[in-house]
Amino acid sequence: MKDCSFLNHFITENIYLIDQGTKTHEQPAASSGPLIVAPLPLSDKDKKFLYKVFTAVDVAPDMLDLRGPETEFKDGHSKVFFFGTKPTTESTDFYKEMNLQDCTIVIAHSLSEIAGDSTKKRELWSVLKACFP
Repeated sequence: MKDCSFLNHFITENIYLIDQGTKTHEQPAASSGPLIVAPLPLSDKDKKFLYKVFTAVDVAPDMLDLRGPETEFKDGHSKVFFFGTKPTTESTDFYKEMNLQDCTIVIAHSLSEIAGDSTKKRELWSVLKACFP
């Protein structure tokens, strides 16, 4: 986390948050970030690993849309990552960018399996760097 303590030297006025009852204070729409499809519920260890991996490619945890394997992913997501499950397409290549309609799909092993295997971590990291240049 960044140290922002120096800001009190630049901003000397009182700052107030005015809630006007609008939806502008809600989190960003789920479709603006990647869709993560994985068997739910995720363990705390798997969530921590998932957040760490995506933070490394500058995707904040609150931008991730986390859903179960029964999810239809045709709702505006441009990137969909399958962890420990596969889409209903015929392709099953792990750690490869696949394009389906207007969507990039990546299939990976389960989060706990990736966390315990350095080869799978490298493969995931390579595809994430390609997806989020």
